[in-house]
Amino acid sequence: QDWNQIASLNPSTVDFAIMGYNGNLWNRVPQITLSQDLGGGLTGLVTVYRYRDSDDDDSFGGVKNDVDIHMPWVGGKLAYATHLFDSKKKAHVAIAGAVRDGEANGNDVTPYVAACELMIPFGMFELTGEGYMGQGLGLEYFHHNNSFNDTGRAILTRGGFGQLKTHLMDNLQVNLGYGGDDPKDADAGDGIYQYSEYTFGNVMVDIMKDITAGFEVAYVETKWAAGTEHGTRFQTSLWYNW
Repeated sequence: QDWNQIASLNPSTVDFAIMGYNGNLWNRVPQITLSQDLGGGLTGLVTVYRYRDSDDDDSFGGVKNDVDIHMPWVGGKLAYATHLFDSKKKAHVAIAGAVRDGEANGNDVTPYVAACELMIPFGMFELTGEGYMGQGLGLEYFHHNNSFNDTGRAILTRGGFGQLKTHLMDNLQVNLGYGGDDPKDADAGDGIYQYSEYTFGNVMVDIMKDITAGFEVAYVETKWAAGTEHGTRFQTSLWYNW
């Protein structure tokens, strides 16, 4: 079990859900992944993965869907890394995709995901971003109950996140970021949100050699067919790395 290899970047947020449902696709899943250095800064991989060995039944608008997908996700990624503006850390760009097949409420469905990744360091800054489009994403991408609507149609969604990271001092890191997830309105209906976004800023301070503290302010806004909900979240965390 390891981090997903397709859409593999994560924002540096204190949020435990790492902007799930808000522009970041992620999970840790059982997988078989083969990677290869292709030379010239290119690397490639193929991967087969699945969250759990059972039907992926989920609900839509509070009603349970009958989902029958025994096939795991099968995907691949091609990445390129090179020194760009920073002589110490390489810039990174990647394109990736994955697909599976099965049934939902008696209909044939073909969930898929396509994603791009970008990381560019320059001086004391680092720009990170990820964009995606897919349908029927499910548990493997922290989209539980957002996979299929009540007609058995795979819900199409697109989104991504961007983040700017800077080290003001050796022991002080500041992160600013934004992400959003935008399901197709015709697929979402009244069952799930029509758009969900997350804007955050945080500071992370190395208190001691292996102890870091973080404080974050985040603004979350979610649009539903019935209206828009929003709120401001304050979070703090203390973690030990070994």
